[in-house]
Amino acid sequence: MKNFIFHSLSNIIDPPLHLSVDPMHVFKGNLAPVEEMEPTNCQVIEGQLPLSLNGVYIRNGPNPQFQARRALHLFEGDGMLHSLRLSNGLATYCNRYVKTHKYMLERDAGFPAIPNMLSGFYGLLDVLRFLMVMKRIITGQLGIKHGIGVANTSLALISERWDFDKKLLYNMTAHPKVDMDTKETFAFSWSFAFPHLTFFRIDEKGVKHKEVPIFSMRRPSIIHDFAITKRFAIFHETQLIFSLAKMLMGRGAPLVYERDKSTRIGVISRYAKCDSVIKWFEVPRFNVAHIINAWENGVLDEIPKTTGLVKIDLETRNEVGKRFYGPGCFGGEPLFVRRNSAEDVVCDEDEGYVMTYVHNEHTDESVFLLMDAKSPEFTTIAAIKLPRRVPYGFHGLFLTN
Repeated sequence: MKNFIFHSLSNIIDPPLHLSVDPMHVFKGNLAPVEEMEPTNCQVIEGQLPLSLNGVYIRNGPNPQFQARRALHLFEGDGMLHSLRLSNGLATYCNRYVKTHKYMLERDAGFPAIPNMLSGFYGLLDVLRFLMVMKRIITGQLGIKHGIGVANTSLALISERWDFDKKLLYNMTAHPKVDMDTKETFAFSWSFAFPHLTFFRIDEKGVKHKEVPIFSMRRPSIIHDFAITKRFAIFHETQLIFSLAKMLMGRGAPLVYERDKSTRIGVISRYAKCDSVIKWFEVPRFNVAHIINAWENGVLDEIPKTTGLVKIDLETRNEVGKRFYGPGCFGGEPLFVRRNSAEDVVCDEDEGYVMTYVHNEHTDESVFLLMDAKSPEFTTIAAIKLPRRVPYGFHGLFLTN
């Protein structure tokens, strides 16, 4: 009887974690965190790097600097950049944490001081820890005015530093959209408090313009990405809802899937002054995380892994290229880089390279793979053995300057 009572109370006060948010389960294998490494020369083990391909490939991903006390979702690990500089046929690897306010605050404290909201609270102890942190924030003992984001998702190149002068109340999307013609950047903020969605733009000088709250989205649907066209911005309202009450009751992650909720796509002018001009269209069961593109004529217990890549001809809708990385080998998001235009006067749209990090789980080694984007088999141009294991991550870019 005593054991039964003790077990019951333990499940209420400090219950076991679900595997999807148990840091010992999530951050293992090639998701286990690594330390920073100084610039290190790498060996080309197959083929050779084109002498004309000079720049740096940078990919972001989650890498917790401390072992979490309780639940920790994959998306909550501190951001770490893994870079590979290519210069005159040579390659140099280096990795660094993104020095966010949260990272610096917790580094100085020596422990994870900010609660992990996405993974949720499991039991009374988690809720009490959260309330104690909130008390420290309210009394000014813990400053978060510079943000508590982990910066682990995406990368964007901007012409100059943005200074919002404390005019951005909530975290900005990890996927801002840049119009290469006007040099404007369009973005949004999301909040569990109403209004849940706020749209804004940043002009070519880095000045943030007035926000447009989207009052017509009345529920806190999770929105991670959006799209722009030449005239419009497009948002999607999903069936995945943020429930603060569920989290504060210690019932796990704050995300709830509402099967009967209508899903919608909202279209609004890029230069709208208010949300009265937004048009909503119901699209049944339209639940997406990322948007590939948009145009005006005509979108877990175990972590999914990428075993290869395919190329689709969007005009014929046929598969025209495919490659698998091999048994036990998994890659990251593939990145296309156009071939130096000086090499070819006339270039096809797929004239260039596809690059990514690939990890072999049998040998626990990682390589940088440079492939021919035009080849139906994505033929290897060069494979570079990296000096250390590169954990799986999210998005990347290639800079030539």
